This record gives sequence, structure tokens and C-alpha cells, in this order.
Amino acid sequence: FGLVATGIVALKDPGTDRRPRESVGGDAGALIEAAEGRLHSGDVAAAREAALAAAALRPGEPRVHLVLARALLKEQRIPEAVEEARRVVRLDPLSMEGHRWFGLALAAAGRFVESVEQFTQWERLADDATPTAERELIATAKAATHLLAQLLGGARG
Repeated sequence: FGLVATGIVALKDPGTDRRPRESVGGDAGALIEAAEGRLHSGDVAAAREAALAAAALRPGEPRVHLVLARALLKEQRIPEAVEEARRVVRLDPLSMEGHRWFGLALAAAGRFVESVEQFTQWERLADDATPTAERELIATAKAATHLLAQLLGGARG
């Protein structure tokens, strides 16, 4: 105590040491990659958390909101997924993936007429390099949502 009191020895609380983080904390690009990887592997909650962390660092990055929309859709958090997908197409109106996932989120919400509009926008953006399988998938989704809208009388949106 005498050595500490006189200043000869200084004590340091080891709990206050800053340790380097092993995570990808402040790197938004790495967080986005991690979110996509986790989403692909099926760890949806971890993907959502990584995407939220990336969104805090880069709120204007469409890719962040796209991963977040996909994760929310898988978690059946439909209204939130719709808003995140809407954010993607607002930030990047030429994002084919944004329009695709926005259309899917709207369909999940029962908003079939709006969903058809997003799939139509996707088709407008498609070019000769767009794979035939993707074109057929969107055409099928568009036809299905259009049929549902007709059957329900367009009552849902």
C-alpha cells in the first residue's frame, strides 16, 4: 500500500484493458460478407445481426439492406422485410436483386398488385446477359402474383 500511495508502483485494473476484437466489428464490407455467408449457411439471426451492424456503419449501402431484407423475410418478419427491400430500390433503382426481393416481400405481405409491379420492373432491367433461368423464375413469380391479385379482386394491394 505504501508503494502505491507514494506513486512508486501503479496498479492497473485488467478489466479496463482494451483487447483487440476478433470479430469484423468496424469493417462494413466484412460485415456484409459475413451476413451473406451466414444467411447462405442458414444462420439467419446471425446474418440479421451482422447486417444491422453493417447498416449502422453504412446506412446508404443498398447491399446491406438487401441482405437485411432477405434475413427478415426468412424470419417471417414481413413488414420489416418490405421496408428494407423498399430501401434497396430507393437507394439503387437499377438493382435487379432489389426489385426481385422487394417483389417477393410484397407477395409475402399479400400485396400482389405491387409485387407484380416490382417483377415488371425487374424484367425491364434484365438484358441479354440475364440467365434464362432467372428470367423464367421471375416470369413465373409475376404470373402467380398476378393470378392471385385477380382471384382476390386486387383487394390486397
